[in-house]
Amino acid sequence: MYGTIAGIGLSAGGKGKAINAPSSEGQATAVRRALAKAGAGPDEVGCVIAHATGTRAGDAAEFRGLAQAYAEASGPLPVTSNKSLVGHTGWPAGVVSVIHLLLALRHERIPAQYRFTAAPDAFAPDATPLTVPGRPVPWPADPDGPARLGAVSAFGFGGTNAHVLVREHRRHSTAPGGPTTAAEHDDVVVVGWSAHLPGTRDMDDVRAWAAGRSTPPLSFGDSYPPPAPSEFRRLAQARGIHRTLSGLRERLGARYAAKWRSGGLEHLTGPRPWRHRLPARKGGGPIRLQDHPVAPSACAVGGGCPGGAGGRPGHHAGRERGVSPERAGCRPPSPLG
Repeated sequence: MYGTIAGIGLSAGGKGKAINAPSSEGQATAVRRALAKAGAGPDEVGCVIAHATGTRAGDAAEFRGLAQAYAEASGPLPVTSNKSLVGHTGWPAGVVSVIHLLLALRHERIPAQYRFTAAPDAFAPDATPLTVPGRPVPWPADPDGPARLGAVSAFGFGGTNAHVLVREHRRHSTAPGGPTTAAEHDDVVVVGWSAHLPGTRDMDDVRAWAAGRSTPPLSFGDSYPPPAPSEFRRLAQARGIHRTLSGLRERLGARYAAKWRSGGLEHLTGPRPWRHRLPARKGGGPIRLQDHPVAPSACAVGGGCPGGAGGRPGHHAGRERGVSPERAGCRPPSPLG
């Protein structure tokens, strides 16, 4: 174990210009709350792993917020990030930064900012103790001094801000927020309640193992156990629904195509011709609209129509005015039903 959580500070950016417009004051509030929870001052923090997404406005706002919260730092405070090296990992970005900090504690060295040349003028680096290292910075442990303390920032859309302080792990530590005293031979056990552990079917099995009442196997063996039958049933149901919907879509498509061909609809133009039912031609075969004389009081699609067509063949009165037959008052049934 390389570090323990000393304090966590959360805040909301409040009302802003846009969902992706960060608030320096809101981020500084999260930093101050984390310091208060840890019982530490700004001068005790030796490294900050910034969120630093690489955007001009976002990085400037974050740097200003850190400068406000750590204005009382006694010496140069290295601020670095990992996104220029590994990219933005999305939701786990904060966890990646925690791992970054733990590795710095382990190797006693703060990595340099990858591909960094100079801070932009918006950072105002000369007016703050913050510094972006261009080279690795030694961060040695001091057994006779206080445990090293580092910080991690993680921010999200809408001004969701988090700042966590991680303190170097030392056995028998009495520092505020540090680990409780444990026997030298005791091992620290971390149990993931949502994890699937070998030989454990439910939480009762996990409790029995944690209490020493059972000894589960150390691994799952050569193959991971398959899901329970209930999981298979849910998966089969989902696949069955997908097949049903796909088959229905195919059948409707075939039926629509058949109606289109048998009804002569391929000759039509204009809005939604598939809603028009055509009369049959004497002697069989479909009839096209342009071949059908339209009476003034009748609709070319069959049935009464209040609009009339003025005796012009092949034209619906409503369509001639740019209005669909339905809006003109003619509502013939669809060939699909």
